[in-house]
Amino acid sequence: MDCLEGMKYIPDNSIDLLLTDPPYMISQENKRINRKNMDIKLDFGEWDHFKSEQEYEEFTKKWMALAYSKLKDGGWFMVFFDKNKICLLEKIAKELGITSKTIFVWAKTNPTPHFRRMNFISATEFIWMGTKGNMRMKNYQKQTEMYNYILYPNRSAYGETEHPTEKPVEVLKRIIKPVTIENDVVLDPFMGSGSTAVASIQLNRKFIGFEINREYYNMAVQRINIAMSQTKLLYGVIER
Repeated sequence: MDCLEGMKYIPDNSIDLLLTDPPYMISQENKRINRKNMDIKLDFGEWDHFKSEQEYEEFTKKWMALAYSKLKDGGWFMVFFDKNKICLLEKIAKELGITSKTIFVWAKTNPTPHFRRMNFISATEFIWMGTKGNMRMKNYQKQTEMYNYILYPNRSAYGETEHPTEKPVEVLKRIIKPVTIENDVVLDPFMGSGSTAVASIQLNRKFIGFEINREYYNMAVQRINIAMSQTKLLYGVIER
């Protein structure tokens, strides 16, 4: 269902981590690039279409405010976001009372080439991070595992689904682990193909996810079922 409706059913102050990849409003409707053996779609789907910047800002405020009310004090707020709109997210976060912590950088080791050679190659994605309050991390890792960047390939190397913006499970696990402990609850209002859910299952965290697109929902359910069966098998072996 629509997360703006679904999140109303979640008790306030009950979520340990909000981790999501919301619409960016960066799609170029019906546009794609064809170069050599590559076909790059620049229109991600209806879910990324908005009539105006104002409509997009109001939508972002609504889901962020609702998600914020569900977070526990000390809970973390992690959002993949367009580099050109980070200031908008910072502004809304400040209004809500979210404490800005850092911007985590995913540097892609195999980015899409820049065919026109008019700019630097876009090889990074950004995850804005903040907290409800200013609490310490629950599960701080070794110093070398706590840098605010990760080197990891793009979806051409790890992709499991046809979702155009599928995120890598390993990147999500890297940022989930330090701020949560086992059985904590992770919320993803824009679940897409279910990567946040899979990462949560593999780390033995609970999750709640919403997805309005039936096709993507079915992708997510399939991946979740596989992840849960694999996790049960793993724990069964450990118990023996």
